[in-house]
Amino acid sequence: MKQLFTLSILFILFLVHKGMAQTKLIGVLPSQENYITSYLGNDNWYPPGIIMSNSPGATQYDHVDTLQENSAAYPLSHCVEVNGKLYGVTDFSRYQGGANFSGACLFEYDIITETYKQLYIFDHSFLSYYSNNNGGLLKATNGKLYGMAITNTSVYGLIYEFDIATKSVTIKHSFTNNNNDGYYPSGTLIQANDGKLYGMTAFGGTNGGVLFSYDYVSNTYTKLIDLGGFPFVNSLMQASDGKLYGMAGTKLFQYDIGLNSLTVLYYLDQTTGIDPQGDLIEASPNVLYGMTYNAGANNVGTLFSYNLNTSLINVIHNFDSSAYYPTGSLFKASNGKLYGLCSRSAASYTNGNIGGALFEYDINTNAYIQKIEFRDGINVMTKRDSIGQRPEGTLMQASDGNLYGLTSISGARTVGTLFQYKINTNSIEAKVHFS
Repeated sequence: MKQLFTLSILFILFLVHKGMAQTKLIGVLPSQENYITSYLGNDNWYPPGIIMSNSPGATQYDHVDTLQENSAAYPLSHCVEVNGKLYGVTDFSRYQGGANFSGACLFEYDIITETYKQLYIFDHSFLSYYSNNNGGLLKATNGKLYGMAITNTSVYGLIYEFDIATKSVTIKHSFTNNNNDGYYPSGTLIQANDGKLYGMTAFGGTNGGVLFSYDYVSNTYTKLIDLGGFPFVNSLMQASDGKLYGMAGTKLFQYDIGLNSLTVLYYLDQTTGIDPQGDLIEASPNVLYGMTYNAGANNVGTLFSYNLNTSLINVIHNFDSSAYYPTGSLFKASNGKLYGLCSRSAASYTNGNIGGALFEYDINTNAYIQKIEFRDGINVMTKRDSIGQRPEGTLMQASDGNLYGLTSISGARTVGTLFQYKINTNSIEAKVHFS
């Protein structure tokens, strides 16, 4: 009976669609509690409503406040702020007027009005389902946003530019695998003191992966140096000495822009942790801080510091079963403390939880404190909760003083949230439930 009712509603909406060719908003499907099996092979709760549009070339869905039907899923990495609004990317979206997955979605969240908008939906054949799963957006000094993505066409990745004013995307560089310039970009671009953007690819070049620069003024892509088969490349950062630093596999390395030379500074091991996450951060003068995903005393990752003056590495925290498998990069807040995320926690794999944690580290007192565990209000049968689980990527501090981050699963629609964390009250709230 319930299926018959649903089919009847779909048919009515189809008739309405045929009779309202000039109307953008066609209808909203009623809430459905049934489960479907998606192409991912997992049981996913079907979203409670779909807003359909027949506008040619539409790039945005209208937002339904009561259902928070955002038609985008699995947010990536981190957000950036421009004029009081946060911008980020999800790994999936939906075709206009249908329930099939499309390419990535670029979204906006206004922290003042607390409103969410989809700004750009990438075509299914243009950006792949997998996007760039550890990369986010960069806000450049020209006011535009830049990102990298992996495609599912003959192009092996690209650099794109998003103009906030015109809501338009422009492809600035396409990677191919038929030369030595590198392909499959990884991580987030950075803008160095010389104004150029720098990034890395996981493959290509002569030995596997390259470090490159992109000058958006002259629209010039330049392969700078081969990485020499560094697996699992992340993102770069520029330290106060003007040099770039990064991590890949078991290597912590330095790149000198002026000399175009790369030097491995330290080989990570079982003690220091391996499989580094995100990028390094210079939280105190000449001292870099970073995280690893595996190994360490408890085999679930570490938090470490590296002194540029002494070339010594120090493990300052070994993650354990209370919070483990850190993700993304550390972030230094205005109070001088570091904040980070773990993708698993004590709640993981119990009663349907995946878990996750938000932690604080004081570099002055060397005190580590777990602040939040992502397990609030879990409903095992529907895999839904109020704040999301398995946080991914890096926290950021907005102009309102609060930290914002992303969870990759769960939330009211099971596919991730954008959350706000208030440092002063140690409270967390999901602001957007992706669906």
